[in-house]
Amino acid sequence: MRGRTSAIGALALALALVACGGGAETPPTATGATGGGGSPSAPATAERYENAEHRFAFDRPDGWELADPPAGAVVALYPPGGALDAFAENVNVVIEQLPMDLTATEYMDLAWAQLEPQLRDVEPIARDELTVGGMPAASIEYRARFPETETEMHLLQVAVLDGRTAFVITYTGTDEFERYRPDAEAIIASFART
Repeated sequence: MRGRTSAIGALALALALVACGGGAETPPTATGATGGGGSPSAPATAERYENAEHRFAFDRPDGWELADPPAGAVVALYPPGGALDAFAENVNVVIEQLPMDLTATEYMDLAWAQLEPQLRDVEPIARDELTVGGMPAASIEYRARFPETETEMHLLQVAVLDGRTAFVITYTGTDEFERYRPDAEAIIASFART
């Protein structure tokens, strides 16, 4: 078990990236990637984002900005006007290569066991096993305060496993979490390997 816990870092990294969204006047500079939403709650207009280097794609709802990701993330998106409040709601993707076979639930359990003690005022909301893009996935939704800030964050994290590659998709928000949730869920639901 010790080898397993030391191997799980993406969810911890994804949590560390949460603080990077706060307080921005505008989202970071857009990258040259092409982007795209798609689930039952997806907006009518969406554009497909494809990441050739890491071989994944998802739909980007209309108005969501692709931005230079924080260190450790592969891509970050911000909703229209989302960067104008005290915290910039965002969706980001972190990738981790695993040294062993794990189920999505095992991955999430191990990562959560490392992360939860680092958080304050943790309020678990839901956990689920699901399939995203035909791949096994596990999700966790919770509220927590991070040591770096007094702001309560609301997070929805989904770990999608493709063999020994873990894609951790994190939607983070504060007061505007529910406002952008349908778009964030559409991004997650449309995630696929290319």
